[in-house]
Amino acid sequence: MKKNLLLFALVMIMPFIMKAQITVTQADFAAIGDNVIQATDTLPVAAISPGNAGANQTWDFSLLHNHSSSTYNYVTPASTGYSSHYPGATIVANVNSSIYNFLNSSASGIQVLGFTGNLLGTGALSVVYSNPEKIISFPTTYNTVCNDTSKYDCRFYYGQTVQGYLVDSVRQKELNYITSTFDAWGNATTPDGTFPVLRQNKSKKTIDSSWVYIHAISAWYAYSNSTTTTQSYGFVGNGIKMALVNINCVPDSSRIQTVDWTRATPLSINENNTSEAVHVYPNPVSDLIFVSNSGNDKLRAVIYDVEGREVYNSSIANNNITTIPVKNLNEGVYILKLFNNSGLTKTEKLVINH
Repeated sequence: MKKNLLLFALVMIMPFIMKAQITVTQADFAAIGDNVIQATDTLPVAAISPGNAGANQTWDFSLLHNHSSSTYNYVTPASTGYSSHYPGATIVANVNSSIYNFLNSSASGIQVLGFTGNLLGTGALSVVYSNPEKIISFPTTYNTVCNDTSKYDCRFYYGQTVQGYLVDSVRQKELNYITSTFDAWGNATTPDGTFPVLRQNKSKKTIDSSWVYIHAISAWYAYSNSTTTTQSYGFVGNGIKMALVNINCVPDSSRIQTVDWTRATPLSINENNTSEAVHVYPNPVSDLIFVSNSGNDKLRAVIYDVEGREVYNSSIANNNITTIPVKNLNEGVYILKLFNNSGLTKTEKLVINH
């Protein structure tokens, strides 16, 4: 009797085991040499929602748009010329070739140590955290808590006149209290496909203070003081290199402001073998692309430029040959992605040459 009950219990819970939540480790995030494109939707539609906490959730972000994009090149700290400011850094995210984010990535988690860039328009300046900010701890699973406190207090020479006063230096002080829990797991769908993810529910209280040193009075003047709380929801998965989706709310409110999403391919899809019935020609192309789809699935064709911006989006009929006009696109290299209902099925690099 007990044996039969045990067998019945295993049969009943097996579907839930097969859909069990993932574990995220250091191997799922960027390493030196990786290049990642992150798109930003600045006007997310009402259907975009962080959803609910809990197990086996579904999030539909397929209506996200690419209004702007950033390229993250991951390099060695020594290659930047600023590594002496961040002795604990193991990797650097160079954003759009202008800002260097210095990180400590290890088997136990990822921390932000600071950043260097032309922050005031006066040349490269480095903001070094006296208490680094934890982004994620490893291994991360459902219900992992990742609370933290971070801060920095930096002074920079400025040497410019503002409203008739010579501002010798500026001081920026920031203190952050972060509460973060991975409170949900399930599947998230972006325009690139469907991914198993964990949701990070994150609240960040920031106390900011700014001062300027006025040369005429030889004293520091308090320029601004503010305390804000920001809410965000990050969705992390396996092998995506950074957060798949990050929903940013307007400070001190729950209203969504922007959504960042990483251009990624689902790990479960083998692009080279799953779409033998689909052929794209000619390539290079000057006027029309022909997509021959001899399969039973209807497809969606999306073309992106080299910076990840969407420039074309249309359906592809099954058992048919569909034409895609490209004469209005500038010459250059583009990426064509074809999707069925399960996600990405084929990727083609296109060369447009009028």
